[in-house]
Amino acid sequence: MLRAVFSAGAGTLVSRVFGLVRDVIIASVFGAGASADTFFVAFRIPNFFRRLFGEGAFSHAFVPVLSEYRVSKSEAEVRDLVGHVAGTLGAVLLAVTAAGIVAAPVLVYVFASGFAAEPGQAALTGSLLRLTFPYLLFISLTAFAGGILNTWGRFGIPAITPSLLNVALIAAAIGLAPRFEEPVTALAWGVLAGGAVQLAFQLPFLWRIRMLVRPRIRRAHEGVRRIVGLIRIPRSPTGGPSTMTAGVGILVVGAGPAASALEGCVLGLGHDVRGAAAPEQAEGCVRGATMRVTLRRSTNVTKSLETASPGGSEDLCGAPGACWKSSRTAGTTACSSSTTRRRFT
Repeated sequence: MLRAVFSAGAGTLVSRVFGLVRDVIIASVFGAGASADTFFVAFRIPNFFRRLFGEGAFSHAFVPVLSEYRVSKSEAEVRDLVGHVAGTLGAVLLAVTAAGIVAAPVLVYVFASGFAAEPGQAALTGSLLRLTFPYLLFISLTAFAGGILNTWGRFGIPAITPSLLNVALIAAAIGLAPRFEEPVTALAWGVLAGGAVQLAFQLPFLWRIRMLVRPRIRRAHEGVRRIVGLIRIPRSPTGGPSTMTAGVGILVVGAGPAASALEGCVLGLGHDVRGAAAPEQAEGCVRGATMRVTLRRSTNVTKSLETASPGGSEDLCGAPGACWKSSRTAGTTACSSSTTRRRFT
């Protein structure tokens, strides 16, 4: 458990450092002006949907089912589940991505109606959004692959993967921006490339654990139906209230007249929110990724042993249901303690 926390924590720390460097370089190259606001809104829109499709409701439903399959099913059945989930998720993401590209001007008006006062800025935001929206496809599949790797205990790889997006944006700001007539377009291409690189980076690690399988689509697949049934839109797509509030708050600024009246306000607010929320988000990412998989695995093992033991749980614990009851009580106590602590801090 400690090794997993250290591995995920180190990867998250590296990613946060690269994120800070990225923000500094983008601010120094583009300043706090209209072009930076334009890119930031074009990037935040697919990023907002990513928190729903990639790391929010879907992951919370997928990881428990995958963990159960890994413990109680054969490898062939686990691979079959991964293939069908990959096919179904990929088809949905392709449809959403295509719709987002076609409806880019509408999305700009919905999320950044304040840009309507400047037709040129609204048009540029729409053009950038058509480049950045496919990021949703890549990053959601990356989160899907990361969920598999976390289930197999490879916590460090998904944790360090976001660094590649930051590296791509840094390279785009320094190396590509001078080559474009509209320099901020280089950042949109950086987002697209960064999403593809993140997904490609995780594929060899999936191959090593024999989970790189061909996507399939079958609506009647039992595992896929269970995952769909478990999907719930959480209060915060990333598991905490501050991140959801931050994402919505930044987009609301872009939706108001302040976006056109105060150049740089969207970028500035984004930097402030990320700086304030970074420690809590980093802690949540590490704790959520490691504890959710570890506890789920322990629960599934306990259930499997209880089912397999001829004498039931008495052969395993010395008393009927003692292990399961004690683990359930401990989990309830821990959750209650955590809830109480967060309520008063």
